[in-house]
Amino acid sequence: MSQVVVGTARARPGEIARGAIPVGRGFDGPIEIPAIVARGVEDGPVLWIDGATHGDEPEGSIACWNLAKEVSANQLRGALVLVPILNLAASTHGSRGNPLDRVHYDLNRIYPGRPNGRGTERLAHAYYQEFISKADIVVSLHSGGSTGYMSRVIYHNQIPTSVELAKAFGPGWDLVVEPAYSVDRHPATGTIEAVCGAKGKPALVVELGGLSDGLPAGLLQNSRALADGCLNLMRHLKMLPGQAERAARWKLAREWIVQANSGGFWLPDPTFEFRKRVPEGAVLARIVDAYGDTLEEIKAPRDGETIGMRTSPYVPLPGDYSVYFAEILREVTE
Repeated sequence: MSQVVVGTARARPGEIARGAIPVGRGFDGPIEIPAIVARGVEDGPVLWIDGATHGDEPEGSIACWNLAKEVSANQLRGALVLVPILNLAASTHGSRGNPLDRVHYDLNRIYPGRPNGRGTERLAHAYYQEFISKADIVVSLHSGGSTGYMSRVIYHNQIPTSVELAKAFGPGWDLVVEPAYSVDRHPATGTIEAVCGAKGKPALVVELGGLSDGLPAGLLQNSRALADGCLNLMRHLKMLPGQAERAARWKLAREWIVQANSGGFWLPDPTFEFRKRVPEGAVLARIVDAYGDTLEEIKAPRDGETIGMRTSPYVPLPGDYSVYFAEILREVTE
């Protein structure tokens, strides 16, 4: 491996370069995806890390900026590609997706995109063409965004090495989850982990935080934890010197997304705690009407732990997500 080229960024051994992946042109100028590329002095894997797939999730952007400052190309083996703000249009508006694209709002449901599609489809296509051909491992950093909170959880695709990479995030990351999109286990399509899996590439989606935990201390701590997990992964991959730390025990789980069947006002149960083990049927929250009367109880769909929950009190429509829940399949000690 000589120089590493990502869009207009070109990094030779021992160099860090900045550039952008061109997407097209909008009303106010070029549409681009900023990228930072660090090329190590020795050959090794190409690790690709992105943030702000969703524009209301800033934790991954801050984690990428931390990594850019802390990883020295002279100590690096292989290459590190950082994409701090993948979805600039969504980030500009502080929203999950680009509000100007009324058809394809969620970038992480439409990969591999289309070169002649709508705006977000074209963004997905331009980005997909870069990472799918150049990355050996993809890590996408996320949080609960503007309406929710996610505890520490790592989703993996079906490539066997993905689970081992998830375990390498370090001692604080002890929950590894097989994704499922809804309570009836219909899998999400068009996600970054799905399209990587189709090409035989391991991919992780790492979640922590949300704007409900966006006060300065929480935002910076969550971003730091994401960056530290990536650094630990790099030590595991021998991309950086030092010994990777590992949790003594992992929980392997399946995700269930519990949807609300009623619109109304959202009230978590007073006994609720994240990552607290609860039995199937335990009440996690309630939806009440304008008089405070209960319309619906939100219950644990299986024995397991709540890993994410909406924090916006207003549920405008039936079918809105309410709880992300991890059914614990087994625990592993190494």
